[in-house]
Amino acid sequence: EVLYDETKEPGSRVFLTSVPRSKHLLFDESDVQELLWLLSEDTSLNIESLRPSKVHRMFASRACRSAVMIGTALSVQDMRRIVCIWRKWITHGTVPMVDLR
Repeated sequence: EVLYDETKEPGSRVFLTSVPRSKHLLFDESDVQELLWLLSEDTSLNIESLRPSKVHRMFASRACRSAVMIGTALSVQDMRRIVCIWRKWITHGTVPMVDLR
């Protein structure tokens, strides 16, 4: 939990009252400081740009672990599901797949 006291001097207005965590990943004061810096730099409040670097690394790590690994046997239904997911994310018009027929 983060508390904010506008009556305090700048540099003393934000209080971290508990340690944020996501599963086994603990965030610390440096992560909160990075988030505050991002907030001060980005006036658009774009949620993508308001993620500390530790959050980006966490998402990348989870994405890698949930990927289909080489050599994994897939049913036709699994392959269709994956192709449908890919199509949502392909922005270049080129689908990165091989015809498995």
